[in-house]
Amino acid sequence: MPTGSTRESGYSRADVLITPRQVGQPGAVIELKTFDPERDGSPEAALDRAMAQIDERDYAAELRAHGAGPVHAYAAVFDRKRAHVRVRSEP
Repeated sequence: MPTGSTRESGYSRADVLITPRQVGQPGAVIELKTFDPERDGSPEAALDRAMAQIDERDYAAELRAHGAGPVHAYAAVFDRKRAHVRVRSEP
């Protein structure tokens, strides 16, 4: 994967990965979800689901392999015109 590029969604990939240009620079994982009240119950539950997906599928592993540090994880849930975002960083 070229440095600095993003990779779009697939069935075991994050929606967006931002790799650093240099080792030791930060990277980011972005997981996007749409809010479905029947499935999620609340936007917070949808954010929990998105963060769990980032963790369970270890999307940050590719960034760590490229020397990213820290890795920032972003979960974004869209509810019509509202966006709910949660951010977490790891060293």
